[in-house]
Amino acid sequence: PQHQFYSPYIGMGNSPVMMVDPDGEFVVWSIGTKRFSLGVNFTPIGIPVGAGINFEWQNGFSSGIYGEIGYRIGGNGLGTGAAVQQNFNFNFSNGNTSTSTTALAYASLGPFTVGGSISANYDITNNRWQKSWGISAGFGVGFADGSGGIGFSLNYGLDGFGYGLNGNYNSSIARSRILTYNLERKAKQIYQSSPELIEKYLSDGFTTPDGEYIARKDFIITFEKMKNGNGRYDGLIEGKHHVNLDIESYETTVHNVKALMVHEIYGHGIKGYSGVKNNHHKAYFSSIDSKYWHGTTSSFKAHAVNRMYTYFHSETGRTGMPLPYHNIFWKYQTLFK
Repeated sequence: PQHQFYSPYIGMGNSPVMMVDPDGEFVVWSIGTKRFSLGVNFTPIGIPVGAGINFEWQNGFSSGIYGEIGYRIGGNGLGTGAAVQQNFNFNFSNGNTSTSTTALAYASLGPFTVGGSISANYDITNNRWQKSWGISAGFGVGFADGSGGIGFSLNYGLDGFGYGLNGNYNSSIARSRILTYNLERKAKQIYQSSPELIEKYLSDGFTTPDGEYIARKDFIITFEKMKNGNGRYDGLIEGKHHVNLDIESYETTVHNVKALMVHEIYGHGIKGYSGVKNNHHKAYFSSIDSKYWHGTTSSFKAHAVNRMYTYFHSETGRTGMPLPYHNIFWKYQTLFK
């Protein structure tokens, strides 16, 4: 029978989507027709391996373990990657032991994912071989902060049609969010926003990383209290950039303020970087690229790179940022010290 030749993908209708971690991160799970899998993947820390356990109760109760070698990355959908898995399974009802080798590949476009897999299955107890294949399509929805997600897939293979749910918990994103929140809360106990100094430091405008001069008459500043963050770009008012500032995470210095304005007006306003486009992190790149970066304080640098990493990771599913931003992050970050 086909179900004696168990593998994580044959079990889900031979669907490679079902075992995919949507953000390429740590704990992953999947539930299919009378099957359940739970595993981990270590791609986020630069080790392209994973392992897990799976259970089936369709032809009696069976369980197994698997290991994989392959590279997985994430995003808004179920991710993109390729891997080779080795599975060992024992059926408690008939006493059969089996093993399988599965090669799989999948790719996402936005929230949608398609994939395929082939398997070679060996029934050790009865000395029998069987080959199988499968194709699948699904979609995934990530949590707003990037700390996890859930997906659904339809698949077709030698077992016929199947479906299932899968999800993940992104421990590194969750950890960085908590640490960033705690660091900013402590900073607010030390620093206070100074509207007078901000107005003074911006009286002569500032220069963008592209060399464009933004005069003071070209932007409007307000000073409303904010629950999160130190600045917010509020769009154009009568052709002028509108920015609300409530600096409480670092000192109010001329370089800090101008680097922040590069982030808000140049990054969000002129370049259009935003969370909706999954490139908010590039607004932090802009501050680093500005001529003001080297003159900013240590508190400003730590705040900026911590937020840059958190946004980059949640928006791209990757941990390695482009150089030189990756090196700057490790030089000034306080998340992993």
